[in-house]
Amino acid sequence: MKWIDVNVELPNEYKTVLTQHVDDLFPVSAYRIAGFWQREIEGPEDIYCDQSGRHGVLYRSPTHWKELPEPPTTHNKG
Repeated sequence: MKWIDVNVELPNEYKTVLTQHVDDLFPVSAYRIAGFWQREIEGPEDIYCDQSGRHGVLYRSPTHWKELPEPPTTHNKG
């Protein structure tokens, strides 16, 4: 999946996607709500470091976004 410029297209609100700003080293999972981008915090390590709870406004709006990849499937061999 290719990166999409936010000036060309935006994801639906509340849909979690990968976001990237041209000056960022790593993409961040986030979603849009009422014109603001919110981080999607997953694990306790993020909450411990941030203390803002599960959601927080991104430091700066992304310039690009793309769909999240499909999660891996688990195969039980019994």
